[in-house]
Amino acid sequence: MNSNKQLADNGNVSHLQLAEAALKRYALEGATLTLISEADSALYQVSLPATGPTFQHPYLGYLNGQQLLLRIEDTAEHRVAATYSELTLLATLLRDTELDLPEPVPSASGELVPELWVDGMERPRQCVLFRWAGLPFPQQAMSRASHWQTN
Repeated sequence: MNSNKQLADNGNVSHLQLAEAALKRYALEGATLTLISEADSALYQVSLPATGPTFQHPYLGYLNGQQLLLRIEDTAEHRVAATYSELTLLATLLRDTELDLPEPVPSASGELVPELWVDGMERPRQCVLFRWAGLPFPQQAMSRASHWQTN
């Protein structure tokens, strides 16, 4: 059983509570969350409607109409190191190539990997938010991730 599932089952804290806490860290309260997968890490599609309330991120500006990917995972030391390595590699590839890759989004306070604390948790979780600047959300890839989890 993965640590995210254990948290939801045994810690009296749901995935949705963690995802909503993450949205607050990114100043995106009110966005629509759709669980894609809870294998290894919890993955959510974050949808920001094109009309209605304005979603203005402190670093990225207006995000209305965009879809983002939120990943919530354990803060075990090896996992934190892997996440920072992944973000360093992504930053290098985004800078040095023309590849269409996900771009990490900083939290409202500027952190790339903010910690999440929710009442009832024994230890924090970390989250990362990604966007595909100028590209459509990779819906087909996300549906595959959901399919892999159920099989």
